[in-house]
Formats: sequence, structure tokens, C-alpha cells
Amino acid sequence: MLQGRSDNGRIVDGKLRGLSPNFIHRSEQKYELTAAETAVLEGEIRGCLPVYEFNPGYPYTHITTVYYDTPELRLYERASRSYDDNLK
Repeated sequence: MLQGRSDNGRIVDGKLRGLSPNFIHRSEQKYELTAAETAVLEGEIRGCLPVYEFNPGYPYTHITTVYYDTPELRLYERASRSYDDNLK
């Protein structure tokens, strides 16, 4: 399992302060799945949740995220040590 975490807030006087009144805590967990595991997971999710269509008539939406870093993971290490809204 690959795992990442992002807290979109700052610590001020020992208390977590959001950047806006709509501050939420966000975390991510990423898993590498085989095609067979993906099919099973999709079936389980479809049995519990309705299909959300971002573009009506098109049940699949592809979202692409590209992460850039050094081979030593310097950006990841920096992001995990301190808050920077532009560094994920």
C-alpha cells in the first residue's frame, strides 16, 4: 500500500487553524490493485453507491494527477515535515 496524508491547516499557538471557515481534514490512501481486484472492488462499490456522472451520459471520468519529485523523494520529505499549500 502506498499512503500519503495532507493536513490543509496551520498550527498557531498550539492549535490547528484552517485557512478558511470551510477547513476540512483530508487524508489519502493509495492501493495498487490487479485488474481482477479492481473488478471486485468496483462491483462492491456499485452495490452500495449510485454511479455519479460528472458529465451526464458518461459514467466514467478520468482524472489524471502527475507527481513530480526527485529520485530521493525530496519534495515528499519536505511536504511531510512542514505545511505548504502548494507542495503536496
